[in-house]
Amino acid sequence: MPPTTQKDFVDNMIRSVNDRIKKINTSSIGILTYVDLTTMRCNVLLKHRPTDAQITLYDIPIAYQTYHGSSITVAPKQGDIVLILYTRNDARDMIAHREETRIGEWKLYDINNAVVIAGMYTQDDTPPPVGEDEILIHHKTGSEIRIDKHGHIRATYKDGIARIEINELGSINIASPTSIMMSAPLVTINGAIINVNTLSCDFNQVF
Repeated sequence: MPPTTQKDFVDNMIRSVNDRIKKINTSSIGILTYVDLTTMRCNVLLKHRPTDAQITLYDIPIAYQTYHGSSITVAPKQGDIVLILYTRNDARDMIAHREETRIGEWKLYDINNAVVIAGMYTQDDTPPPVGEDEILIHHKTGSEIRIDKHGHIRATYKDGIARIEINELGSINIASPTSIMMSAPLVTINGAIINVNTLSCDFNQVF
């Protein structure tokens, strides 16, 4: 057997490192196949197929914006495309409770230590338009809340057929194609000038 040269040694080291890296899972893109909204757990089918067999991960936690008992939650649904991250330790152990967790064996980004962190649009999808410095909460029906770069707030129902607007000066505009109702034991309207423009007006007083 010929002696090992410095080049052979370096090549062997590179192969060894590359083989090790191949076993480390960092992130994947998958398709939700099942969602439990009561526990925020899901099953997810990996989009990439290294072999002919499909790979499905089961009972994977879903991350969402939650702090100090408050949260912003959008219900994920079967068929959604999601981004998956893999943790160094067992993700289920880490979120089983709020206390520190003693770890045993290092899992080293095992494929089963997954967390779904976000939904994703594909190139076949059409994301709702959003401008620079805007915040948008959009529902698939067309209803949305939008805050533009000037702080103007606009809440619209189904592509704008009804809306509430607050502009940067603080003026409020409420519009509806059907009706607007205010109901309370006491309704107070204070204004230096009050304009009422109407075709008819009914006041029903109950004693």
